[in-house]
Amino acid sequence: MTLTQFLAELRATRNGWYLVQDTHGLRMDAEDGACHCPVTAVCLRVKQAAYNTGEYELAGALLGLRRQVTNRIAAAADGDGTQWMRSRLLTALGLREEAVE
Repeated sequence: MTLTQFLAELRATRNGWYLVQDTHGLRMDAEDGACHCPVTAVCLRVKQAAYNTGEYELAGALLGLRRQVTNRIAAAADGDGTQWMRSRLLTALGLREEAVE
């Protein structure tokens, strides 16, 4: 899966996303109550495989994402990555950073 494909799938999961107030992390609560990061949420959608947020590298591998891309997505989702990636994730999800600042 390419980054472009990933972002398209992420865009399809737009409902239920929020920015964690203390950490600014991007998260989604699934119907079963599990919390997902962008990588695990897309994996659940595309592969119907559930991983917790700490298992994002496994979820990324199942999606066919390169490890470097997976780590950049996860870092940006947690507010630690590049602004370029963070901006793409927020845009795909229809969220704005200033909503929690």
